[in-house]
Amino acid sequence: MPFTFPLFCVRLARCLQRSLCGFRVVVAAGVCCLVPIGCSPRPSEPAAAPQTTEQPAPLSVSESSDAVTLPVLCYHVIEDEPKSVWSLSTEHFKAHIGYLAENGYRTVSLEDVTLWLDGDGRLPQKSVLITFDDWDKSHYEIAFPILKRAGFTGTFNIISSRAADARSIARLKEMIDHGCSIASHSISHKSLIGMKPSLLQNELQQSKADLESRLAVEISYFCYPYGFYDKAVIGAIEDAGYRGAFITVPGVNSRNTEHCELRRLLIQKDWDVGYLDHLLARDPVLFRAFYNHQAQQFLNSRMYHIVEVIIGELEALEPDAAAASKWRDRLDKARNKSGG
Repeated sequence: MPFTFPLFCVRLARCLQRSLCGFRVVVAAGVCCLVPIGCSPRPSEPAAAPQTTEQPAPLSVSESSDAVTLPVLCYHVIEDEPKSVWSLSTEHFKAHIGYLAENGYRTVSLEDVTLWLDGDGRLPQKSVLITFDDWDKSHYEIAFPILKRAGFTGTFNIISSRAADARSIARLKEMIDHGCSIASHSISHKSLIGMKPSLLQNELQQSKADLESRLAVEISYFCYPYGFYDKAVIGAIEDAGYRGAFITVPGVNSRNTEHCELRRLLIQKDWDVGYLDHLLARDPVLFRAFYNHQAQQFLNSRMYHIVEVIIGELEALEPDAAAASKWRDRLDKARNKSGG
């Protein structure tokens, strides 16, 4: 699981209440989460995903634009009664998919993303990549049917050791036949930073080989366990033959995004349609809170490269670059102190 985003001060809550229609604090599993209330759109009844039995239509280059950006949503567990901060209710998930369908979003595959990033293909203006981490039974039993009814596909980042049984393999193959994509999330879901080169190589290469052998598809993308990585891990990702990798820093992706640092929007417990709307709009108050919190977490963990990425996002978010400058100073001081 990646770092959480708690509500870390009452002052921030009040700021967000003024700027984003009002928020409330929910404590789940010892973690404080920020939950919007009274936001629009937020229907009294969850929007049901439009039903269709058709296979996803191929993307048309003629309807696309070079200026398109790609948001990547990240879900973990979908269940009727969420038990952790990374679990979303079935009700909210149905509403999310209904919102995306009603607002003209189209899901894309990893193959579409590769062509787009390489400059060989284009995406529709309102594209979205919906990802699911780890491999949980709810992905097939709950999320997949909801996606199918909307004519959507998903990308499943698989911890290969969790998908070695016959039932998992059969379910993943069925999802692939529907147009879903598969990526590796390592063998063991251990942090890759500081791992011995031989073990790191095994986590990357063997998980890729195992999934390719079991599912008869090419595995070209990786998802960093916990969102932890550094330049050495990126080099190993590239050496292992991956085309790209997903991180946990929030943001949207363009053709200029580093392929091994694709941003995602992580969905947490109780995040309803109103919250999804603000995420996709990249609300500056909300994202500033994300970046400030993550910067502190990764700085404390001496993951300085990720802090650099966050600073870049802050610079793009704030024209005056005040927050980015603050974190740049803190990063320089931390590096000087640690010798790194």
